[in-house]
Amino acid sequence: MATTITWDIVELERETADGYVFIAHYTVNATDGTYKAGAYGSVSFERPETLIPYADLTKDELVGWVQWKLG
Repeated sequence: MATTITWDIVELERETADGYVFIAHYTVNATDGTYKAGAYGSVSFERPETLIPYADLTKDELVGWVQWKLG
């Protein structure tokens, strides 16, 4: 049976002046149809040279950042 893994962004902490996101809080859940497991965590980000406007950030992009940080 295949395991389904679902990532979500729960909350972002940012500087309101320029939209720099410095912490992302996330959940990751897994299920195989019989069993379920989940985790909650937070990762921090260093300020990049070029900021993506806060309004332009997508869930998929943010999940990608979290996964990259977790290595």
